[in-house]
Amino acid sequence: LRSFVRSKKSLWGDLDDSLIHSEIAGVYKDYDYMVEMKHEGQTLQFGLFVRPLLHEFLEFAYKHFNLILFTASQKCYADPILNIIDPNNKYFKLKLFRHNCIEFKNLFIKDLNLLPTFGLKDMILIDNCIFSFSRNLKNSILISSFYNNDKDTELGNLIDFFENSDLMDCKDVREHLEFSFKFDTTKTFLFEKLSSEGVFDS
Repeated sequence: LRSFVRSKKSLWGDLDDSLIHSEIAGVYKDYDYMVEMKHEGQTLQFGLFVRPLLHEFLEFAYKHFNLILFTASQKCYADPILNIIDPNNKYFKLKLFRHNCIEFKNLFIKDLNLLPTFGLKDMILIDNCIFSFSRNLKNSILISSFYNNDKDTELGNLIDFFENSDLMDCKDVREHLEFSFKFDTTKTFLFEKLSSEGVFDS
C-alpha cells in the first residue's frame, strides 16, 4: 500500500471473463497462450484468451489509478496468468484472490471495505458478475463477459468512459456511478416490490 498515490482513485479489476478467458472446458480453440499451473502436486495446462485492448487498458489504468487485481480465483491459478499479461509485475499495486472474498452459497463477494484506510468515495470495481459487487453497488461498473471474441471493444469503451467523465477527479465516485448505472436504486426498487407482493418478509 505504500506505493499507492493518494491523489488517485483506486480501480479494482476482475480477472476471469473480464480481462481474460481461460479455456478449461475445451470449447474454443486457437487460444492466445498455453498456461501451465501446479495444483496439489499436479501440473495442469489450459488455453488462455486475452481480451482485445487489454494492454492499452492496463497502461491507461496504471497511469490514472491505483490498480488492484481482485479475483475470485485461487492464487495458484491466477499467478501464471498474471505472469503472461503482466510479466514485469508493473501494473497491479495490489493483488487479491479467492481467500480475500466473502463466500456465500458457492459465490464470491468482493467487499471494497478490505482497505479501510482508503475511503469508498475513491474506489471503483469492474466486474462481469453483478453478484461480485453486491456489497458495493454504488462503486461498481458491470462489463460484458469475454470468452474469445477478437472484435470485443469493452476495454476500449471503458477507457472512453473514464476519459469522458469526471470519475478520476470527482469528490465521490459513488454519486457518478449511481447516476450512470443505478444499481443501488434498482436493488431498492426490486426489494420493495417483492416485499409488497409478499415474496418475502421485509
